[in-house]
Amino acid sequence: MKNKLLSVVIPAYNIDSYLSDSVQSLGAFLNAEEVEILIINDGSTDNTQAIGKRLESKYFNVRLFNKPNGGLSSARNFGMDVLNGKYVYFFDGDDQLNAAYTSILMDMLKTEDLDLLGFGYAKVSDDGDILSEHILDSQQTMSKLSRSEFIKAIVSRDDEPVAGYIWTKIFKVSLLMNIRFRNMNYEDMPFVFDVLEQHDIKISYINNIVYYYIQRSGSITHSVNEKNILDKVSNLKIVSSIIRSLNVDANTITANNRRTLVGILWQASLNSREVKSEKVENEIHDQLRILVRYFNHHGGIDLYLRLKMYFYYFKGRNNGK
Repeated sequence: MKNKLLSVVIPAYNIDSYLSDSVQSLGAFLNAEEVEILIINDGSTDNTQAIGKRLESKYFNVRLFNKPNGGLSSARNFGMDVLNGKYVYFFDGDDQLNAAYTSILMDMLKTEDLDLLGFGYAKVSDDGDILSEHILDSQQTMSKLSRSEFIKAIVSRDDEPVAGYIWTKIFKVSLLMNIRFRNMNYEDMPFVFDVLEQHDIKISYINNIVYYYIQRSGSITHSVNEKNILDKVSNLKIVSSIIRSLNVDANTITANNRRTLVGILWQASLNSREVKSEKVENEIHDQLRILVRYFNHHGGIDLYLRLKMYFYYFKGRNNGK
């Protein structure tokens, strides 16, 4: 029986330097009867557990769970298994929320029957400097989007005001009954698109900076290795497959294929310069073959992207593909 309005799920692995400040940024969520804050300690080897226990004793609605290390997806899935909320928010315990907006978020969840509530974010340096701001429509305080409009916003905007980040979205839990985070890095967007594939949802989006995405050099997304590149390519493949299965217009298909191409080319460059994995090169070549065929038939990319696409495609083919 779900008896809370909102469950905030916070995976925590070796983030003892950040967890306390991150939790305290939750503002009106803290000590709120209708909110539960679930810290999932994923087998940390630093002082994360001890800090989690202090937070649990300080705020009556914070609960600490300890589990063996299984990775970010495992921790989030654990949180889904123990939550009691009508809505769920997956918050990263080394980032921060704009506390001024937490009461607004709660009011919207109380008064509106929402499928998904999204909001803008800013990328912030470790020193606290704003690096970039990402908002869908600066002329409106609130945007209402259909599923197809939401998908188009994700794949068409180079400034990524929506993006696939899970922490800029609050989900109705009933939509997630058959959905789990995949055991991979860069799992956010595949999860979001699994929801979009299964449900024709309506989205409300707050056009303000609600989340601060701290850019830390040691984070998973800043590490370059074979697994991360393969997981990123898998991310792009999964999203493309789901988009093809949905009733979206040709322009959205082209926009997503262009986004996919840019992502594949970036991974190809990383592999060529740093990883030098034959497995990665073969996987990239397979994806480029599909994209070469598409853009040769439909167009939709500029000369620079086309030349770079051919370069890595023929590079892979000449290496034995």
